[in-house]
Amino acid sequence: MFEIAVGNIIEMDIIGDLKVEETYPSNNRVSFSARKQDGSKKLYVFKGFPLKHLEGDDGLTHEEIDLIKMKIDEYQKLLKNAGVSVIEDIGFISRTHGDGSLFQWQYEPFAGKSIEYIIKNYRREVVLRAIKTVWKTIIEPLFNTYSIESNPLELSVGLDLIPRNMTYIKKEGNSSIDITYVDLFPPKITLATGIERKYKHILEHPEPTDRVVRDLAIFRGFNMIGIIIAFWTHLSRIRPELTLDFYKLFKRLIKDFDVEHKGLGLGLEVDEYTLNNDLSIGGKSHDEISEIIDDWKFKDIFRLRMLACAISFHSKADTEKLTKKVFELSHFQTNRLTHEQILEIKKVILEMTNI
Repeated sequence: MFEIAVGNIIEMDIIGDLKVEETYPSNNRVSFSARKQDGSKKLYVFKGFPLKHLEGDDGLTHEEIDLIKMKIDEYQKLLKNAGVSVIEDIGFISRTHGDGSLFQWQYEPFAGKSIEYIIKNYRREVVLRAIKTVWKTIIEPLFNTYSIESNPLELSVGLDLIPRNMTYIKKEGNSSIDITYVDLFPPKITLATGIERKYKHILEHPEPTDRVVRDLAIFRGFNMIGIIIAFWTHLSRIRPELTLDFYKLFKRLIKDFDVEHKGLGLGLEVDEYTLNNDLSIGGKSHDEISEIIDDWKFKDIFRLRMLACAISFHSKADTEKLTKKVFELSHFQTNRLTHEQILEIKKVILEMTNI
């Protein structure tokens, strides 16, 4: 299998020779940034899928790749049409590398560092300003455009709104920043079901078949509440001391959104999903927390993450490693977590209450 390492020189058709500068974590592709080795020194980001050479090989067929390219392009246009700040100028290259492996590469101009860097390293005021920018340039345009009339909290076009899927570049001459959504795969769009399409929502690659997994993935990617909760929990995981600031900011943004969209009741729906618990739940005792989560199951996985963030905020000790462990243990894509895995997550959460 073709491997990428920082410092490698890679030749790409159309673009030319590039030097790898950074590799990125990805659950479904090979992803890295590389700089052109010519006078322009232009920086690109590449995201690749292995292609099949022969029947039985790992990787995707040309027909599957063509369909993915078409859906990525469609998704990018849908986001752009809504006014979402999304990566532009994407292209595709098929390339056979030195070891014989064949890849289909999606490439795009470098759009800056992940906003995770801002959240982790910048002062409170800058972090909160960045979140407001995400709301105004990514979340709000999507919610305003793709809310489904029959169920207004559901969206026909979704997002995987975690910090690493957005990048930022500082504007010249002032302190403001441009934030760009850069994760176009899997394309979070809905399709007509029928003979060739069993499921309405594109969620992962490969598509999960378990009903509970699909329901949770739809909630996380195509539901206003789920998108906000996913973003809030990841922000709180990165900067636990700002958890209350994040909480108050989203409460205010949601309240303003409800004023503009009378009858939607997004704030009330968020409260219902959180079982009317606010951050004070994280200050409860070990025994109280144990009783609360006793009957929580895989379907409550996002509530378990929220609880870990609340406990981390209240803790006087450093619980960052344990919070990170909760997120790692609770990660899922195509398969549901087992009962034993859920018990392990609960064990870590209760360990947090003992520190």
